[in-house]
Amino acid sequence: MFPTTLRAILRLAVAPLLVCAAYGNTIVVQNQLTDYGTPVDNLGPSCAPSATANSFQYLLHRYPGLYGRTDLVRNNDPVETRNELAGGWFPGGPGVGGRRDGMDFGNPGLGTGGAPDKNWWEVKLQWFSDFAPGTTTFEGMVDNSDAPNWNGGSFLMVGPPTFDFLMLQMQRGQDVEMAFEILDGPDRGSGHAVTLAGIGSDDSSGHLVRTISYLDPNNTSHLIPAELITRSDGSLGFTWDNARNATANVRIRLAYAESPAPEPSTWLLCISAVGVLLCVRARSRAVSGGDR
Repeated sequence: MFPTTLRAILRLAVAPLLVCAAYGNTIVVQNQLTDYGTPVDNLGPSCAPSATANSFQYLLHRYPGLYGRTDLVRNNDPVETRNELAGGWFPGGPGVGGRRDGMDFGNPGLGTGGAPDKNWWEVKLQWFSDFAPGTTTFEGMVDNSDAPNWNGGSFLMVGPPTFDFLMLQMQRGQDVEMAFEILDGPDRGSGHAVTLAGIGSDDSSGHLVRTISYLDPNNTSHLIPAELITRSDGSLGFTWDNARNATANVRIRLAYAESPAPEPSTWLLCISAVGVLLCVRARSRAVSGGDR
């Protein structure tokens, strides 16, 4: 009884405040465009660094008490952040410390000619280690059987992202980057990266409708809505229509998520909650004459 109750209280204590609504059979978690500061556009075939830089802006704006003390968004400049994520950086400033490789190192872009899944994941972990150490927890799902062998691969599950996984990350207030494979049209066989900004599920009409919205670095003027489908292979897909690229059907193949580790004030709340539970349990023992 006590461990279960404790876990429940700890979950409540660390849960962030969300723009989240549940009405009957409808569940919606939706961020706003302003949560992403000044979104950066895709500079050439660098959509993964761009989507990641926009995710970092979300963390900074959503959790300023934690990330405002870091250099997660380099010098508060999202363009510099995107460029260094793409091309590499020196952790101590120009020429200081060993140079880190960026996501596009030796392999520009994303998809068949782009930043490999491994580059994207490992470069991002290195960035946090350099500029925001000890602040963040990581999760992900990626359709890549080699993922457990990567640096930080223990945080990843192998397989295309599920709806439940994406919903859970959004409900936790995490930032989520997604990549998808383009299945048809002139860009068939390539890939693209975006930042997940919202997710919803509605079966109130008797027909289940699942939706997302995303911030696309190829068009950052607004959040773009899409209706999800479940493909024959079990993966999620949707129609990519950003008013910039050719409209195409796509398959979601990875999602990387980051969320803030509990701040000291949160742990104080947790400790207080544990203290209350211990007192209640001790009083219960005194009244009942002890455990049985």
